[in-house]
Amino acid sequence: MGRRIRTDVPQMRKLLIPDWPHTRDFKTLNEKYKEGQKRHYDQRHRARLLPELPEDTPVWVHTQGKQVAGKIVRQADTPRSYLVNTPGRDLRRNRSHLTIRNDNTVPDDPEKQPDTQHGLVTRSQAGHTIRPPNRLDL
Repeated sequence: MGRRIRTDVPQMRKLLIPDWPHTRDFKTLNEKYKEGQKRHYDQRHRARLLPELPEDTPVWVHTQGKQVAGKIVRQADTPRSYLVNTPGRDLRRNRSHLTIRNDNTVPDDPEKQPDTQHGLVTRSQAGHTIRPPNRLDL
């Protein structure tokens, strides 16, 4: 069975630990397998580490379908999370929901209509502007 059966008779602890000859090999092969799975997943899904943000960094925060200006207060206790001070309240957000704000950047505003040549704007369900190809301009 691989280990001694537990009984009421006192035994030394080291006799209760299984001593299989392939345990070390299994652990190293399992670690290699897990590393390969992680590498392939990260390549397939373009997963990458985002740089950490220092305190008082101005950011755009994705909240309730729009972007709100905020400032990093500090890093939260959970990994990759930050406490952000916004005009309404303090929020805890994951790093992927934060965009570094420059003084000249403006958040995406779905209500703002960009100017087009024909004055018509078509939007997809996701809110992206759909522009007709140039070959249709006559």
